[in-house]
Amino acid sequence: MKYLVLLVVLVLAYGWWRSQRRAQVRSHTDAARQGATRPLAAPQDMVACAHCGLHVPRAEALAHGTHFYCCTEHRPPMPANTAPDTRPPFSPNLEETPFLRLWHGFLTGRVMVALALLLLQALGQLINQNADPWPLAVSAAYLAATLAVRILGRHAPPEPQAGPQWLPSIGVDLAAVCVLQWLHTGGMNFTALLGLPILMAAVLGTLTLALGTTACATLLLLAWAWWLGETTGGDASQRYLQAALTGTGYFIVAFLVHQLSIRLVRERQVALHNRRAALVQRQVSALVIQNLTDGVLVVDENDVVRVANPAGLQLLASGALPDLPLTLQSASPWKPLLILARRTFRHEQPQTADVDLLHPGQSPTGLHVRTWLTSTREAASEAHTERLCVMFLHDLREMEARLRTEKLAAMGRMSAAVAHEIRNPLAAIVQANALLEEDLHDPAQKRLAHMVQQNADRLARIAEEVLDI
Repeated sequence: MKYLVLLVVLVLAYGWWRSQRRAQVRSHTDAARQGATRPLAAPQDMVACAHCGLHVPRAEALAHGTHFYCCTEHRPPMPANTAPDTRPPFSPNLEETPFLRLWHGFLTGRVMVALALLLLQALGQLINQNADPWPLAVSAAYLAATLAVRILGRHAPPEPQAGPQWLPSIGVDLAAVCVLQWLHTGGMNFTALLGLPILMAAVLGTLTLALGTTACATLLLLAWAWWLGETTGGDASQRYLQAALTGTGYFIVAFLVHQLSIRLVRERQVALHNRRAALVQRQVSALVIQNLTDGVLVVDENDVVRVANPAGLQLLASGALPDLPLTLQSASPWKPLLILARRTFRHEQPQTADVDLLHPGQSPTGLHVRTWLTSTREAASEAHTERLCVMFLHDLREMEARLRTEKLAAMGRMSAAVAHEIRNPLAAIVQANALLEEDLHDPAQKRLAHMVQQNADRLARIAEEVLDI
């Protein structure tokens, strides 16, 4: 009978663990589907960084007083009288960690087992008036102890290393089962309840704690077999063999469950590492976008601008910068951008065009616009994500000014090259004229040589000035 109870406990524990895993995967999948299929008419609230002006979702922004910041580098330091945040960076909420949920589950299970034992003993008292009241008292004390641990220890599980911190939970369970088995005079066997502290030690503790708890349970089983042999007599070898087999099964279960808990720890560490990498990548992307001189807009299929950098908002605005989120349909000057975004979603190909934003009472703002899609319709449906259109806005006036600057620079390089090439034959002319002047005696010829020297010097000065420029 006890083996059947042990098997049922193991099956229930494995089924509960699998259900927790499936529920977690299902929650992530449902969240992704809801994020892909939720109506986009009411996007999340966006706030602007008080340092750089980058717009980020309010849930991801860092608050400081009445202002919001996009990253810790832009948030001002905390005042001296403010307690520092001692939580580890990128640490998930404690209420969402898997081991805290397991700890709460074990605490709740202990309370339910204690309540069931108390009801069972109370029912025995009602049926048999001459029953011993001590098992009822032990059950009531066990229920009180489990409730105390459930209330006082709900914030965090004990340290996984073996130590006295496990006595209120594992120690109390072993003692309660041992006392109930010793006081009970009927045929009921409480040793199957030893599986609960063993599972708790294997899941939440180290391998040393798990094997130590299992060893204690095995010693209790052997002691109970010896006690039965001393009080009732009979063949003790059968009892010792049964206790040994049960302890062996407990050791195997403790080892396997501990390996499953190690795998859960590894998966959690990988998830935390991926979260750190994603957050760092997001911060780097935000810094790159906010420092771009070109405008960047992220538009969804409902024509809503989700993200925009300060340069993009400056190009869209005719006066004060608009607040995010905004729709391209809300202003008539943005109609060319609306048409280009819809064309990008429809053709699923990058688009390039020159458009003019005609604000009332102002000169047209010429823009060179390039658009890209984050994913195709098929890829978005497979990944349960939404498609977004990324638009890069380049001011044509700045592009023309940059082009003029480049042309001037090219002309300067060409002039320098021409001046350098002129200096070489000019130096040869000056040298040849000086040699020729030494052999001239006619004043008219010397005057002509002097004119050649003067003009050569003039050309040399012009070349030097061009090179200086």
